[in-house]
Amino acid sequence: MFRRFCTSLLLLCLMLPPVMARSEERTAAAQPAPKRVLAIFFGQRDTPYERTLEDGLRSAFAPAAGKAALRLETIYLDMFPLYQPERAALIAEQARRRFGATPGFDAVLLSGFSAARYFEDFGRELTSGPVVLVKSAQADANVLDLREPLRIADNPLAVDQTLELALRLFPQTREVLVISGTGPEEVQMMASARKSLARFQETSRITFIDDFDADTLPARLAAAPPDTIVLTLRISRDSKGRRLLPPSDYVARLARASRAPLFCTLEPALRASECIGGVVSAGVPASIALAEALRKVVDSPASWPAGKVLELPSEPIFDARQMARWKRPLELLPAEAQLINYNPTPY
Repeated sequence: MFRRFCTSLLLLCLMLPPVMARSEERTAAAQPAPKRVLAIFFGQRDTPYERTLEDGLRSAFAPAAGKAALRLETIYLDMFPLYQPERAALIAEQARRRFGATPGFDAVLLSGFSAARYFEDFGRELTSGPVVLVKSAQADANVLDLREPLRIADNPLAVDQTLELALRLFPQTREVLVISGTGPEEVQMMASARKSLARFQETSRITFIDDFDADTLPARLAAAPPDTIVLTLRISRDSKGRRLLPPSDYVARLARASRAPLFCTLEPALRASECIGGVVSAGVPASIALAEALRKVVDSPASWPAGKVLELPSEPIFDARQMARWKRPLELLPAEAQLINYNPTPY
């Protein structure tokens, strides 16, 4: 009796793996393949802006309660600040070998104007679904003159809010140095900053610096008077046309040299430098908000009509170590401010 029981148990154990395998195959077959989003970036994968955006997308595309996973594929163009047609043709050929002639992505995300131009020239076969352009802060999407309207995600530049907080921290300020690069989009950023900061000129002298030599500007900041603060936009190129890439590295160089506290308006630059803080764009909250909007538009294109602009969030972020360096109490910051490099101790 016992022998027959053992024999039956052995046969059952031998049968279980194939049965379980067939069950797993049926379960896998019942689950639809994840929808696919292609993100085309204007820059390089290893720069802070692209890392922040891609990491945020991948995190938000992961499966969660009530949310299916989205699969993210990427193309990095390394074209900044200008589009390069010959390089684009080579990348397009490589993409056809990688994805096939008609890959059928459910949506395409274009980060920056070079990515939008690449899509216009070579990307029409990538998708028949929604196409979203993430444009740089204050840049004008109309200059692209694309054949069809895109869904636009905008990274607004909170330069006036940043200066308000800077003046709260340093009320004795008499001069504000506003620095921007000379790239095409940076020229637009500076023009916008001039307008939004005009109201501050009644109480502070504001000097806009967009004509500079990258090698001599650090020395100028090192000699700044003690009642000065510095506010940076994006700085990717100087007046001689030299590329300063990634821009956050040059901001870090300025912050180390500056005798005056330096504030940032872009999160990647803030996190990669000794910037004291700012109300920053193009950060983690923006990438998560963008990912959630992409989730919705993939399932329902009507949720984000073509031509509609989605304003991505900015947030106040300050570096606790830099606040201590400049002897500013944390109590001066707004309640909603996020602190980085903050290690409180009871001692």
